[in-house]
Amino acid sequence: MHDDSDLLYKTAVLYYKGNMTQEEISVKLGISRPMVSRALSRAAAVGIVKIDVIPPKGVTELSGCLAKLLGLKEVIIAPAMNTSGSDVEDRLDDAAEFGAKYLEKAIDGETNIGIGWGMTVYKTIMNLDRLPKNAELRRFVPLVGSMGRNESHFQANAMVNTAASRLGGLAFYYNVSSLLAGDNAEAQVLKAKFSEVYQLWHDLDVAVIGLGACGPKPSFPISDYPKVELDQIYGRKAIGDILGRFFNKEGYIDLKYEGGGAYLGVPAEDLKKAKKIICLATGTSKIEGIITAARLGFFNVLVTDSRTASEMATYLEEKN
Repeated sequence: MHDDSDLLYKTAVLYYKGNMTQEEISVKLGISRPMVSRALSRAAAVGIVKIDVIPPKGVTELSGCLAKLLGLKEVIIAPAMNTSGSDVEDRLDDAAEFGAKYLEKAIDGETNIGIGWGMTVYKTIMNLDRLPKNAELRRFVPLVGSMGRNESHFQANAMVNTAASRLGGLAFYYNVSSLLAGDNAEAQVLKAKFSEVYQLWHDLDVAVIGLGACGPKPSFPISDYPKVELDQIYGRKAIGDILGRFFNKEGYIDLKYEGGGAYLGVPAEDLKKAKKIICLATGTSKIEGIITAARLGFFNVLVTDSRTASEMATYLEEKN
């Protein structure tokens, strides 16, 4: 369709202010019904039409209350929209759909964006719209190496590629295992090989992370770890993980890897320096981890669903 700003404006006025149907507009302007639909979509894309969705007062109050209790800049609460799957699936879908819209706005004007892993992060990335490609200087980088697993939600490089394609920008890749067996010399070789990735980690504007539960039913594939490391994780009373790095109430657990191996992901001190650290997390099993990680300053923005947010508020009220 030809970019006729006058036509886009007239179509939008008739539809949104004149309350005319698309069929009525088609007759009035002498254009086809599909052209009316495309004009309305285009009017929104170029900014002639701006649609805002105002959350109910109760959600706004809950968001502000949780942000204050957890010491966060923002708590974004997705309304309960999905009801066709299991409780777990519906919560994930709510947060991912709402989180994608938030992320599209959150990266506006930012340059270096780090992408983590996890099911909520993966679903959020897959819900992103294709934005106008006007951000040539924007850079997307994985925040951790590969788990060596087949599940899509552990493929940080693939998620970076999708985010860069849909939001506009350059994708950088980190083709290494998240857990390195061997000595420190090999880690230094990798650091030199992926120097651009390490530099981007050091200069992050936005980091997008998930949060895993650690308990009887951990959300992270903890069984991949050798017994020596599992004993440390459970012995130190791990509550959850962020990017495969486990934490308890005191902070991140410094694991002593079997055979002198190392964790290969964004250093905790670099992650903490990012202006926006957006944690996408849902589910009852993650509530204690979310609260602990927030209070430890591991992230400053939380995106979750309304059910998890309500349960978190109840949990905090009972503890106080």
